[in-house]
Amino acid sequence: MEEAKKIAQQSLHSIDAYHKEFKRKAWDTRQELELLVDLSL
Repeated sequence: MEEAKKIAQQSLHSIDAYHKEFKRKAWDTRQELELLVDLSL
């Protein structure tokens, strides 16, 4: 997994640049949400 991350970070492909930008925008901030329904039972 570490090797895959390394390769993706160094990639010059446009799809990888798109994913990097998406993650930067979408994951810049995080908010904990309240669990409303627990379906694990």
